[in-house]
Amino acid sequence: MGTFMSPTSIRQTSRGNAMLSRVAENLYWLGRYVERVETLVRLLELSLQLELDSSWQDEERERPLTRILDILSCRLDFERNDASSIPGDAGSKALLKWLVLDAENPHAIISMVRWARENARGTQEALSSEAWNQINRLHLLLRHPRMAKLLRVAPTRFLDHVRRGCILVSGTIDASLPRDEVFHFVQLGRHIERLSLTSRIIRSTLRKPGEVVEIAMAKGGKLEELITGDWFQTSKWSGLLHAASAHEAYLRRYRTEIEPVSVLHFLILEPAFPRSLNFAVSRAMTALRGVGDSSGSSDYPTEAERALGRLEGDLRYLDCVEILESGLDKFLGGVLDSTAKVGEFVSQAYFMT
Repeated sequence: MGTFMSPTSIRQTSRGNAMLSRVAENLYWLGRYVERVETLVRLLELSLQLELDSSWQDEERERPLTRILDILSCRLDFERNDASSIPGDAGSKALLKWLVLDAENPHAIISMVRWARENARGTQEALSSEAWNQINRLHLLLRHPRMAKLLRVAPTRFLDHVRRGCILVSGTIDASLPRDEVFHFVQLGRHIERLSLTSRIIRSTLRKPGEVVEIAMAKGGKLEELITGDWFQTSKWSGLLHAASAHEAYLRRYRTEIEPVSVLHFLILEPAFPRSLNFAVSRAMTALRGVGDSSGSSDYPTEAERALGRLEGDLRYLDCVEILESGLDKFLGGVLDSTAKVGEFVSQAYFMT
C-alpha cells in the first residue's frame, strides 16, 4: 500500500506520481460518496413524511419517493427492475429497499457506503484512524441482519442511524485531519457533490412529472405572474427547504412566510448557508486552490480552477431576478454542466497517470 507522498517526492519519481493519483482519487471519491449518502438519506426521510400526506394518494400525482429517481438519474434503472411494476404502498416499500439495501443497485445507500469504505481503506495511511473507524462502523451497521428488519418496520429510525453515521464520518474527518492536500481532496469531492445534488434537488422539485417547466420571468415582469397554480403552492417551496436542510435557517434569516424568490436566493446565492450553491462552489474553489498550492502550481491555474472560477463569479454577482429572467431550469442546467466539466478537469489534472 503506497503512502501519500510529498510534492518533492512526487516530482522525483513517476511511481510517486502514480501513487499520488491513486490516493488523491480515493480521497476525492470518499468525500463525494459520503455527501451523496447523507443527501439521499435526507431526501428519503422527507419523502416518507410526504407519503403520509393524503394529497399524495391521488393516482395522477407522482409519489414523492419516485422523485428521488430523477435526482439520482436512475429512473430507467429502477424501471428495468422487477419491483417497478408493484403498485401502491408495496411499490413504495420496494423502491425504498432498492434505494437503501439492494447491493446490486449502484445507487443504493449500501453500495455507496461500501465504495466509500473501499476508498478509505486504500488511504488509511492518509486518513486518521478515527475517520477510518467511523467509516468502517457505518459499513458494518448497514450489513447487520437486523438493519433489514428495521428498514421494514421503522424506516425513519433506520435512516436516522445512517444519517448520524454520515455526520460522524464528516465531522471526524474535519476534526482530525491537518489542512493539507489530504483534507483538501476530501473537501473538493464533498462540495462538488453538494453543488451537483443541490442543483438537481431544486430542478427536480420545481418540475412537473415527465416534463420541463421553464421558470422564466420577462424583464420587468412580476413574480405573481410567474409563480401561479397548484404546482407552485407554498408547500412545494417549504418541501424544497426541508430537502436541503434549510427550513429552520431560512426562517431565522427572513422571519416571514415562505416566498419563492427568497427561497431561491437562500438556496442558490446565500454565501453563508452551507448547502447553497454559492457556498458549495466557494468551498470547492478553496479546496482546489489548496491542492494547487500543495503541488506548487498556484501560479498556473488548471482548467478545473478556471471552470470553477467562472461559476463562482456567476453565483457571486447574479441576483434572483437575473436568474429568473434567463430561466431557472436553464440556469440550473448550466450549473450542472459546469460541475460535470469541473469533475472531468479534476480527474485529468490529478488522477490520470
